[in-house]
Amino acid sequence: MTDRIHTLSFLPTWVRGLVLLLLFPLLVYWPCINGPFLWDDRNWSHGIDWLLKDPHGLSRIWTQLRLLEQYYPVTASSVWLDYQLFGWETFPRHLENILMHGASCVLFWCVLRQLAVPGAWLAAAILAVHPVAVESVAWITERKNTLCLMFALGSVLAWIKSAVDWTEPKQFRVSWYLLSLILFLLALGAKISAFVVPPVVVLLAWWKRGRLSWRYDLLPALPMFLTAFGLGLIVAWLEKHQAGALGPIFDDLTWPKRIVLSAQALWFYVIKLLAPHPVCVVYYRWKLDPTQWWQWLPLLALLGALWALWKSKSRRAWILVLVFAIPLLPTLGFLNVNGMRFAWVADRWAYFSLPLACLFFSALFTKYCPRALLTPCAATLLALLGSLAGLQASKYRDVDVFWNHAIQGNPYPVVAHSAYGDSLMRAGRLKEAQDQFQRALALDPDNGGFHNNLGSLYNSMGKSELAKSSFETAITKDPSDPLFHYNLGFTLIRLGQIQPAEASLRKALELRPDFLAALNDLGSIQSSIGQFDEAEKYLQTALNVRPGDQLALNSLATLRYRQGRKAEALYYYEEVLKSLPDMVPTLTNAARIMATSVDSSLRDGKRAVELAERAAALTNHQDGSVLNTLAAAYGECGRFSEAVAAARRALELFESQGQPSASIRATLQVLESGQPVRVADRSSN
Repeated sequence: MTDRIHTLSFLPTWVRGLVLLLLFPLLVYWPCINGPFLWDDRNWSHGIDWLLKDPHGLSRIWTQLRLLEQYYPVTASSVWLDYQLFGWETFPRHLENILMHGASCVLFWCVLRQLAVPGAWLAAAILAVHPVAVESVAWITERKNTLCLMFALGSVLAWIKSAVDWTEPKQFRVSWYLLSLILFLLALGAKISAFVVPPVVVLLAWWKRGRLSWRYDLLPALPMFLTAFGLGLIVAWLEKHQAGALGPIFDDLTWPKRIVLSAQALWFYVIKLLAPHPVCVVYYRWKLDPTQWWQWLPLLALLGALWALWKSKSRRAWILVLVFAIPLLPTLGFLNVNGMRFAWVADRWAYFSLPLACLFFSALFTKYCPRALLTPCAATLLALLGSLAGLQASKYRDVDVFWNHAIQGNPYPVVAHSAYGDSLMRAGRLKEAQDQFQRALALDPDNGGFHNNLGSLYNSMGKSELAKSSFETAITKDPSDPLFHYNLGFTLIRLGQIQPAEASLRKALELRPDFLAALNDLGSIQSSIGQFDEAEKYLQTALNVRPGDQLALNSLATLRYRQGRKAEALYYYEEVLKSLPDMVPTLTNAARIMATSVDSSLRDGKRAVELAERAAALTNHQDGSVLNTLAAAYGECGRFSEAVAAARRALELFESQGQPSASIRATLQVLESGQPVRVADRSSN
């Protein structure tokens, strides 16, 4: 080995590899090993529980491009498998991320050894403990990063091994070449960032020989380039139309602003990778103003650096710069990236450039550090970086710690306030959530998303009128977001304003035709007003978007109930209750069919009582419709004293609330005569 860094050289090679794989990463990331799901972890966990619980979920992940917000089937498959093995436990998910990061460090070491690069082990060790890697490793959602880099480095290593002779390319090993292609495809399936692999392997050949062979370098890499380009187009489209990288923020990014941003962001990453303190879990969107001359200084500095690089005529320097910059290109502002709704930059976007920064650190030590001081200096560097990374990883151990750090470590924590408020709202801490949302709005009152979040909070607090006003304001700020229109429609339904609700839901579908919740709610509205054909169209479309969706099935069951097709309705209700056992309307409607149907094959008094009692318990025996159904269920079982008592209580509730009580009186009269109810109520609860 040509490595001048003799750190741990007294240990066998496999032991040093094990240190990279396990010891360093585990020491650094142990503080977050039991950390919870955070922020948009929901998009890859509880938010897709319908998919994770689907026995056909794995095949759907690969065959349906728009199933998730991003088409990363390898990552999604690993998430699906994790749920089958561990449920919602976070420890194994964190451990997997850590081990994949460690595996990337080992593979990076092997790549550098194959290329005879000095300081290979130290470069890999720095990668293991670098603070900028924390966001990718400690954040469960960034599984896509660690998984992709592991496969990508494996692909590069296999490609290098496929070359019989770097200096004279006359043949290559087919088996290693095929393995490289397979690993590349797996990397692409984990994240599109793997597009960097084909240019890297071509640049390596140029570095080693000073020239490129069409037959042995470019032609073998062509399938990689074409695959990456094709999938890249799909991912870029999904990033806009599925993940939501559209709206005023991106409309305001004129080309002068994008050019200014690209240079500023690139220098940000250079500085942050070389001086990785402090790092923040969420940065911010600084003001871009091309009319200010000083905002062009980073671009001028970049052009000057490129001119100096050109004058140096150093092929190695050009390759290092290109391999560093290529992974960053999609995130520099030229393309719409969903994460830019929150910040122009992010540590996770630098994860694929990080190995080059680590190599730079190692090269400095190799070249300038006295030989006698190599080991202590390297150990000091690793200890310093590891301490900083461990401190940063500890921020991921708790939701409150995470968001308070994001707020305190950010000069403009507007997104942190909003996202923290969303976490608090989901945890039921509504007053605290309101405070965070209002702080976000104080910093950025024109952000439609923040008004939308506040509206969701008001809905959770039962303040539908305030929610309506917030959603209307959100639409005024950004009329292009289908979620805002849907939330307004949902709130209008709660307020009983059906016609304007229908208009809002239709607008949401106009902006996003596969908006599942809007399809379902429109189907329910049409069903409730007797427009059964229209309802059928919307609900079947919803089930085409997401086969087996429980809410759509429930709405379809209610449609069948209203159509008098009770056998089908009961079948769908029972299917829904397998996954959603606490849906009161579903429990009530299913129980009513089983208790009152004139078709004896559908009646099941025992089951009807079980479902109706559960619905009554969930509503604290304060829902007259539920108690009316419970009374009918008791009657079907011959428990007439209980049936009469339940019906009388239902009548009291209806009369106290001023609701029509004719159906309750009819049920009570039948039960008092000692007869089960046989006149089915076709209306839905």
